[in-house]
Amino acid sequence: MMSSALHPLPDGNVGRRSWFIVGTLALTVFVTTSNGASLGAFLPQLAADLDTSVPVLGQISTAVFIVSAVVSLFTGPLADHYGKRRMIAYGMALLAVSTFGTALAPSYGWFLLGRLFSAFSAGFIVGNTLALTSTLYAGDDRRRALSWVTAGTASAPIAGVPLLALLASVSSWRVAYIAVAGVSLAVLALLYRFVFDDGARTHERFSTATFFAAYQPLLAARPMLWIFTASALRATSWVCLLTYLGAFLDDTLGLGVREIGWAYMLGGAGYFAGTKLAGMQLGGLSLRVLYGVSTLAMGTLLALAFLLPPNGVQIALALVLAAGCSGVGWVMLVTLMSAETPAGQASTMSLNAVFFAAGAALGSFAGGGLLVLGGFAALGLGLFLFSAASSLLLWPPVVARQQVTGNR
Repeated sequence: MMSSALHPLPDGNVGRRSWFIVGTLALTVFVTTSNGASLGAFLPQLAADLDTSVPVLGQISTAVFIVSAVVSLFTGPLADHYGKRRMIAYGMALLAVSTFGTALAPSYGWFLLGRLFSAFSAGFIVGNTLALTSTLYAGDDRRRALSWVTAGTASAPIAGVPLLALLASVSSWRVAYIAVAGVSLAVLALLYRFVFDDGARTHERFSTATFFAAYQPLLAARPMLWIFTASALRATSWVCLLTYLGAFLDDTLGLGVREIGWAYMLGGAGYFAGTKLAGMQLGGLSLRVLYGVSTLAMGTLLALAFLLPPNGVQIALALVLAAGCSGVGWVMLVTLMSAETPAGQASTMSLNAVFFAAGAALGSFAGGGLLVLGGFAALGLGLFLFSAASSLLLWPPVVARQQVTGNR
């Protein structure tokens, strides 16, 4: 039972109220991630309705990812200054407005504008939700709470996107986005009903100096820079996989679009299971050891999937297990980040979002280069090397040497 909320609960029922808090926060990232990942499911309908091409629509995802990371860089210090729940609420309201506006889009330009506003909302929501969870809980309760909130993200490709695709198939993509707008407003109401603010209130004016002061402790702390770099390398490996997995399955196993979609859902289920496993005790091992082992295992399994002779069952098993290891690793990384940060939780998660975005961009670029150089075998080897490097950066003996070097 999660019971170590840092702020007193007025009804005195800490355990019961905690589940409502965590459930609401998980729902916020579930809705946000489902909306962000829904574009691929609607591409054929969108191309026909908006009189454009699938490749042109596909470029929206890149723009959305960049905008979300940049916005997050600014909303983190704002959340530490004025309150995280307030920023999340602004994001949910903006998500409702942007998705409703997207549903009314008569042209590609209007649709693009709506998706960019949705990216703004994600910049307010995702990092600040993790930050608020880390603020409200401590110790093992923090890790368990973060595992549930992260499971909200993992549930998006398993349940959120398929539900939106089903709704679009019996109506249209416009109805699906209107549904997202309605659910966003419902989540906004739950946010104010169940989730306590972190109490960050000040009458001081937010200034440029405040912004830079929020990040100065993070940039000056070498251990945090290693954590952020590990996060970037992990993103490089994972996004590289997600970008080219469909092409690998098509080329190696001859799978069609529908079967590839099921493969992504299977991976999402593995990731979800991993996030839930991360909430358990796991032998009392340290966060760094658990992150190192799970991330190295992820890279090894991905390499095996790409390098061994093609076999559908073997590849599916390796991908599901790798996704599960990735889920464990992400929860451990976020928990470690929140426990060791010398700065505000929201600023910490925001700076991590920037490193993550850089790693993701590198993953797309490096994956294409590896395919040109050596095909899918080279890609599999690259996935292992990126994962191994991320694992090594946070491995306890390496960290000890980093600290000794830093003190000289």
